[in-house]
Amino acid sequence: MRIGQLGKETNIPVETLRFWERQGLLTPARSGPGKYRNYSDEDVQRIRFILNAKSVGFTLSEISQLLQMKRPEASHTADDILQFAKTKLNAIQSKLSELGTMQNNLSRLIEECSYSSGSTDSCTVFDKLDDGIG
Repeated sequence: MRIGQLGKETNIPVETLRFWERQGLLTPARSGPGKYRNYSDEDVQRIRFILNAKSVGFTLSEISQLLQMKRPEASHTADDILQFAKTKLNAIQSKLSELGTMQNNLSRLIEECSYSSGSTDSCTVFDKLDDGIG
């Protein structure tokens, strides 16, 4: 199938599919006089894999690594793959903690600002950002 049909079948914009191809995530066969890209059912499955991996937080670079690990000739073990996933989970948990701290600090900044319409002098947000939060 051609790229337009693949886009319709997977509900992925053609531009995204081309980007993924440039990133090495998709490698369609090329045939015919114009060397058109031809995608197979295997490519559809690969796109599903990419989407599912993205949905749990893997970046395109990490997805590329996973696809390499998934190759039949790869010498990775199940433990290698599990450790890769655990490392990603730890990174996500760390980011969530960081976001929680950011949320608490911003909430406190907002609460401490004595609101006065029209004047920025009575609001301490700028002062706190200048001097440090905490």
